[in-house]
Amino acid sequence: MSEYEEHSGDEIRCPYCGIVNTDSWEHDRERTYECESCWIPSKLEVDTAITYTTTPSAKLIQDEIEDLERRLQGGAVWPSERIARLKAVIAKLEEAER
Repeated sequence: MSEYEEHSGDEIRCPYCGIVNTDSWEHDRERTYECESCWIPSKLEVDTAITYTTTPSAKLIQDEIEDLERRLQGGAVWPSERIARLKAVIAKLEEAER
């Protein structure tokens, strides 16, 4: 077994000297990493995880309804079922809050 080992974690750690790079976020597109301490290059793999979160918002829906109603008053053609659907969602959100 080699004295040099692979390291994985939330920061880059040199597999040769063990020094941790505190600016790891700067190396998001590189395929190699040269240690700033020992200057020995190593292969670098960057794994990125993205999480999307959506949250129901009665306020956003109400704003959308008001915008659509203004457009309709201005002569825009908009499916009436869309406003009805938005109002139904607001009613469910308000019911869930009780």
